[in-house]
Amino acid sequence: MEPVGPVGFQWDGENYSCAYDFLFSIFYDIWKDDPRSWSTKFKRINNRFLGSLGKRFEKVLQEKATLEEVRNIIRQKLHTMNAQKYPYGTTGAMVGYLAVDMLKSNQLVACSQVMCSECDYAEPEIGDRLDYVLLAGSSSTFKSTSEWLSTTNIPMNAECPNCSSALTNPTSYNQVPQILICEYPQTNIKTSHKITFVTGDKQTVLYLRGIVYHGDYHFTSRIISSDGDIWFNDGMTTGRSCDDDGHLNHTSNSRLKTCRGKDLVLAVYAQK
Repeated sequence: MEPVGPVGFQWDGENYSCAYDFLFSIFYDIWKDDPRSWSTKFKRINNRFLGSLGKRFEKVLQEKATLEEVRNIIRQKLHTMNAQKYPYGTTGAMVGYLAVDMLKSNQLVACSQVMCSECDYAEPEIGDRLDYVLLAGSSSTFKSTSEWLSTTNIPMNAECPNCSSALTNPTSYNQVPQILICEYPQTNIKTSHKITFVTGDKQTVLYLRGIVYHGDYHFTSRIISSDGDIWFNDGMTTGRSCDDDGHLNHTSNSRLKTCRGKDLVLAVYAQK
């Protein structure tokens, strides 16, 4: 019998796989909405890992591979790159490191420019290493992920050489990201249901598509479909199946923040 809702990964109890399982299951649900388009997008972002993942997802649809086989191939590639960050056995990997390496772009995806808050002083624009994975510190004062992504005008501890006013460092993406991961454990940041980027007179929306949780040395996830249905997955207990966990429109922020005794680590947003 085919599982109802999204498909998860069967947990590997010999070589702990939960960090890979729950991030990759969210990626798979996003990818499955439009396989051809998302395969291209994955490849453009990071061909080595994310692009390879999308290519192998195609084999899953063709029933030429299982999701677990795909996971193990990508895991081996990551282990070969850095065995300390991506070990085998019961040590496990950190999902934050995994997100960064999966989405690390070979190109500069943003630019920044130091300028005065009052006069016309501005320094030359430079490339910025802003990436597709953003980390908020525990002392962050952002009220929500939406506010966080809209706050790109960063104050600096420096004065304008012309008028002595405060300098700022506005940073922006060269193109609106197709997919974005916000990592904000142990903060009071509210998980917005969507993030809107405004470029000129155009608005581009990224929608919440999944949340990864951690507690007791184990990761779990909620996968959020494109229509807002929430599904819980824990490969250790639910295997490939997902449990119906309600709808995003009827779920409070406090309920999104914790899940079955585990706390939010990161949220995944993507364009439709």
